Amino acid sequence: MNRKLLIIIILFNFLGFGIKAQESYFTKTYGDYYYNYGEKIIENHNGNVLVLGNSSVNNHTLNPAIFVLNDTGSVINNNYYYFENIYKANDIIFSGSHYFICGISNDNENTDYDAFLMKLDTSYNILWTKHFGNENIWDEATSIANLGNNIYMGVNSFGIDDFEVKASIISYNLDDETITNMEFADFDSEILSLQTFGDSVITGTGWILDEYTNTKTGFLCHFSPEEDNINLKTYPSQIDKSYISSICKTTDGWAMCGTSEKYFEETKKDGFIISLHNNFEYNFHKVINDDIYHLDEKYNKIECDWDGNLIVAGYTTSINEGNEEMYFYKFEPGIWYMWATTHGGMYYDEAIDLYLSSDSSYWFLGTSEFMGPNNHEIVVTKIDKNLNIANDNWVHVVDIQSFDNKNTKLYYNNPVYDKCTISSNNINDISSYRVFSTMGSLLKEYNFAPNSNFEIDFSDLKSGVYIIEISNDKKFRTSLKVVKI
Repeated sequence: MNRKLLIIIILFNFLGFGIKAQESYFTKTYGDYYYNYGEKIIENHNGNVLVLGNSSVNNHTLNPAIFVLNDTGSVINNNYYYFENIYKANDIIFSGSHYFICGISNDNENTDYDAFLMKLDTSYNILWTKHFGNENIWDEATSIANLGNNIYMGVNSFGIDDFEVKASIISYNLDDETITNMEFADFDSEILSLQTFGDSVITGTGWILDEYTNTKTGFLCHFSPEEDNINLKTYPSQIDKSYISSICKTTDGWAMCGTSEKYFEETKKDGFIISLHNNFEYNFHKVINDDIYHLDEKYNKIECDWDGNLIVAGYTTSINEGNEEMYFYKFEPGIWYMWATTHGGMYYDEAIDLYLSSDSSYWFLGTSEFMGPNNHEIVVTKIDKNLNIANDNWVHVVDIQSFDNKNTKLYYNNPVYDKCTISSNNINDISSYRVFSTMGSLLKEYNFAPNSNFEIDFSDLKSGVYIIEISNDKKFRTSLKVVKI
């Protein structure tokens, strides 16, 4: 059997997607053997979906890869780029009639890593590649944007001057090839995203070292080409040891997402969303956390959809295995949960980027180790705005090795409307359940007869996140995290 078809079949069975799933919604993987990483998902010049990733083809050095997909996720065009040296791509934009990719490479005259800018035509052929950086300094372009004839790159320089790492923005003029280095940080800093809004504003997000607390603080920088200086703001003082990973325009201002590493515990990560007014002034923020099971949550990308709701891509720590799972969130403008769901297997899975398509669908891009540790695949999931992917139920599978040393699978629907139905391939392993709030309060418990599937009634519970604890008659327990709609 073709390896790629085999991978897709395994993933569908592993995640529990039924064969009745609507063809237009899917989860599929892309990439060659060994290591593959999803980086960016955008609309291409023909209205199809373009995925930028990195692949170590034939276990060679890490090089860019581009996949063009139709609306069912089938590959229309794929391009692997082979270099003797490392070229790690981080971001891509389409400007005018060309694509531009930025990243980091050691293919240069220096003996270190430099940022690179690569120009491609609409057939994805490389027209030229240029390198930017300082000798004996590692420089990496993390993000790219454009206004007019200028290409802007967010660049982090490691070990420059007295800085551990310093962020800057490099401007490259396509007409006269003028290069301008735009510095805005006086302390250690990293820029994580750069994007254009409208025809006059460029924004960047990341972290900067606070001179008073000596901890990381999330920042937003914004500027227009007519301005001499880059405006820099940090947000907010209540969230320290944090970074801001993404920003989007909302119906009445801006929204940013990020991750705090020290909001409740020193070793725990919590995702947060910050609301801004139109003038970038702080409005309010919310930290989304789980202080019962002490799960990490990381927010990578935020977008505002057609209804004004906020969509976030990231990861959460799995309750069962302790590894990362892709996490998709939807919030009302006031940053109240509408739905959230995990997605992934027993190992590392992370949603990196998301794209809103014209058919009112959400496309999530990530990296998955569902085939096993250290075997990374690019993964794309497409769902509709109501979380529909298979007959209005997204069925999840949890693998458990500890029930009598059998390979037990628990199947359950998430999100939950009125009922959560749980079944198993080893049905005798289920004897009872308990439902807890995220604050640890016991809400429901029940014992079941052997050899039966069981349903948990959620109709009397309000919308929110709940923990279901499953037990067998030998008192072994495992936990599931669900969202009640």
